[in-house]
Amino acid sequence: MEYELRIENGFQPYLETMQEMERRVACVKDGAEKVSAMVLEHPALYTAGVGVKNHSFHSEIPLYTTTRGGKVTYHGPGQRVIYFVHKLPVSERDIRKYIYFLEEWLIVTLGCLGINGLRHKDGTGVWVNTASGVEKIGAIGVRLQGWVVSHGISLNIAPNLNHYKDIIPCGIEGRSVTSLKELGVRASMEEVDQILIDSFDSTYRKVMEVCT
Repeated sequence: MEYELRIENGFQPYLETMQEMERRVACVKDGAEKVSAMVLEHPALYTAGVGVKNHSFHSEIPLYTTTRGGKVTYHGPGQRVIYFVHKLPVSERDIRKYIYFLEEWLIVTLGCLGINGLRHKDGTGVWVNTASGVEKIGAIGVRLQGWVVSHGISLNIAPNLNHYKDIIPCGIEGRSVTSLKELGVRASMEEVDQILIDSFDSTYRKVMEVCT
């Protein structure tokens, strides 16, 4: 499998990022079956997925409507966001398995940092057990169009968690959000990036190319 994970420096504006993602989607619809990913940080913002039909929202932080699945979530400094554009090969056209792969990739990454990430019945994404209960640390929201997957994942490294108080994260009532910093892990963005890059190919092959 051919893939490219490109790290973007600085805070990336949301609308420009979406324009670049859509440009890549258009390029791969009739092109090679490869993975292209933008690894980045956003300035503080909220996004509302297609699962949000009506919303009343009052915040100085901007809210963007997006084409991914899911509800409302927060992106901002201290959070790693990865946007994929991936035309799935015929043998791997199972979106549930693809989401499982994204979860597994985050779980493997957390494991390298001494954190036991897990899946939870409340919804997609990656969670951890804390003294306050089960809390979410990694979010997933994708779009599938003509077997091209876009959008992706986010992992909380050291964001301002107060910004989650204005929303119901991912539409799940009664669940909190955490981060590596809150869990006592002092990992830099660069360290997390390296783990993500190093574990991507092996995790993809384990889930998508081996599992049936």
